[in-house]
Amino acid sequence: MTRTIRRIHRNSLDSWRELDMAPRMKAVCDTLEEIGRPATDREVCDRLGSQDMNYARPAITRLVHDRVLQEAGQVQCEITGRTVRTVWFYGRGE
Repeated sequence: MTRTIRRIHRNSLDSWRELDMAPRMKAVCDTLEEIGRPATDREVCDRLGSQDMNYARPAITRLVHDRVLQEAGQVQCEITGRTVRTVWFYGRGE
């Protein structure tokens, strides 16, 4: 089976993302806007009022996959001591 790949205009992709964005994904983006800088998954979860990392992580991962967000760096988590990613909006500087 052959699949045809078509180029889609950036505005069309942005428009589709706005329509297709689930409420949790929108909440993640709104939270990052409020924080105003790259943040860890845990920081986003805390701001959303959850201690469960699975509350926001799937939405963040999907937003990274869809190129709405990007991994912006790494920091040491204050809770676990592990190195974790920070995310920020795709194409925006800090």
